[in-house]
Amino acid sequence: MSLRKLLSIAAGVAIGLACSPESKSVVLPDDAVDGGGQQKPGTETIHTAVGGNFNENIEQIEGVYKELKAEKIPYIRSFINITPWLKRDANGITGVKTYAVEASDLMKKFAKIRDEVPSAKLVLSIKTVFENLPGEVPGKGSAGVQYIFDCVEMILNTESLGEKISVLVLGNEPMWENGEKESNIQNYADFLNAFANKVAEWKKSKGWSFEVYAGALNRFSVLHETNPLIPSIVNVVNSNKNIDGIDLHIHAESVDECENSLNLVRGRYKVTKKIMCSEISMVWKLGKILKNNTQSGWLDDTAKKAIAGNAINRDEFANHFKSVSGYPHNWFRSFSQSFDKYKVSFVTARFSAVESDVVINNNTTFWELGALYSARFLGRKEDGTMQTSPLVYDDYAEYISSK
Repeated sequence: MSLRKLLSIAAGVAIGLACSPESKSVVLPDDAVDGGGQQKPGTETIHTAVGGNFNENIEQIEGVYKELKAEKIPYIRSFINITPWLKRDANGITGVKTYAVEASDLMKKFAKIRDEVPSAKLVLSIKTVFENLPGEVPGKGSAGVQYIFDCVEMILNTESLGEKISVLVLGNEPMWENGEKESNIQNYADFLNAFANKVAEWKKSKGWSFEVYAGALNRFSVLHETNPLIPSIVNVVNSNKNIDGIDLHIHAESVDECENSLNLVRGRYKVTKKIMCSEISMVWKLGKILKNNTQSGWLDDTAKKAIAGNAINRDEFANHFKSVSGYPHNWFRSFSQSFDKYKVSFVTARFSAVESDVVINNNTTFWELGALYSARFLGRKEDGTMQTSPLVYDDYAEYISSK
């Protein structure tokens, strides 16, 4: 993550952590509320579905087919970063690298999941890093906007992916990746509206039936008052009939951020459309408590033991974190209560962490500790499947078993 992004987070921390949402009541869709403002029978809060997230690592999914099938996982999510597939010059986007899209095997691998893990609905997010294109969102009706549409249409046509996905997310953390020009705020709102409308045209002409979400907005409760792109995107979600919902990333420093973010979205920002959370973690809290030689050194030694086939067991791993001051125990359980309360349709938690010889030190961002399955730290079973992580999996298993 760039220094600018880290500073953006820091700038909002005081507001976000101190922020008290305006209303503690959930804003429900009109058809779920009776004339007295009470929730109608039959519309009570239900469990949120929990799927698996793989971010950009589509190639890793086939390595955990057995684990995904065992969980009967309901959703599998990844994103494709289209930025490298766009031609550009000093003035912006000039075309699509058609040969690069055609040469990629990402769509083939993602489409294959439908056959290999039949329980799963596919969620595809489209990521465009405008700050690299070159630091500006193309204006309304520009050639640059059309080139992005052309690229995405190529992706959805490849391997009939448009028929196979269940959800398409337009954007991935644009509040950090759009560049700093003031014009980008209105340009992105115009772009998002046009993108959703273009996708609706494709769905109608091609017979595609996937849902469309906008996002994904990270650390909503921390940044919504300091990053003007966030309320701008929410306004588009609320007003555009071709957008079915909003995607949030809950990467938190405080467990309360999940509750606060969802309350703001449903309350102050009056979003009655669907909510999904395609990424969840306590990674910013972990960065506060684990970036020291004792903890990072222990984790690095633990990962090396797993690679060598001499992994520690789950109990030892869990007991170590019981001794870590400030570790957010049962954070997934707390998050899941908020997901239910605010009627989140589904979330996708990091599913797996593969073995790696990348050194863990005080510069590490501890994404892998949020995984349900962790060959990275706990190795594999005799059948070759990954061990589950007691830091997350046990609360996850308890949650889905109570559905």
